[in-house]
Amino acid sequence: MWQNDSYSETCDVSDELTPALPLIGRAPDRACSEATRRRRAALNVRQISCLMLLGIVAVYIAATAARIYARQYYVFLPDYVRRCFVAPAASAARPGPTHIFFLFVDHFEPDWDTERVARWADRYRKLAVRHHDSVGRVPQHTWFYPGEQLDPTILAILQRLTLDGFGEVELHYHHEGDTAETLAPSLRYSIAEFQAFGFLKTVTGRTAFAFVHGNEGLDNADGEYCGVNNELRLLHSLGCLPRVPAAVGERHLRRARR
Repeated sequence: MWQNDSYSETCDVSDELTPALPLIGRAPDRACSEATRRRRAALNVRQISCLMLLGIVAVYIAATAARIYARQYYVFLPDYVRRCFVAPAASAARPGPTHIFFLFVDHFEPDWDTERVARWADRYRKLAVRHHDSVGRVPQHTWFYPGEQLDPTILAILQRLTLDGFGEVELHYHHEGDTAETLAPSLRYSIAEFQAFGFLKTVTGRTAFAFVHGNEGLDNADGEYCGVNNELRLLHSLGCLPRVPAAVGERHLRRARR
């Protein structure tokens, strides 16, 4: 019963009509609790997936950075990236056919296995004759043969391939712990042996050759598989071509060693 100052009234309220008030601390509804757990579980799965993805990306970036450092890609990588964002030269838009050159540089190391080389040469010959460029010439293959693996039989097989117009032979060489004084005689001997088969010289007889260093040690780049800090100058003096890129390469290698 309640009473107001202006009038008086009695009111009986039945207990049956009084709604029950929720008690603070009462256990949550089971359905809501189950839905909450599911949402949390789904969120945890997404978080774990994102963390795993970020971890894979981080490992890939770290592995790429390590490879760039180990193989010294940083020597030419800035120029390569810069060229990707530079517009083509005006000369590239000239009318007429576009000539595309494919350079096959084969580190040809048969390890004195003459039978395998004979089989390979026969198979390559059959493969190459099926393909021709716009003037009817078969693919031109470049065999960089190791100068320390001299074998007259193998050189004769390569000679027949070159005489038949399938490519040319250039100089590949593995060495370590040398100086310019110890390396020069070895290179001269290998060059002379190659030239006996018509390799490493022009039609006029002048010595001219391309060179690939074994184990990526050109000009003592890695400090292990060479030993000759002025190897590029030595190769140039023996007839290695091209001359201008060799000077550029020497500058890059000197920068890489610093």
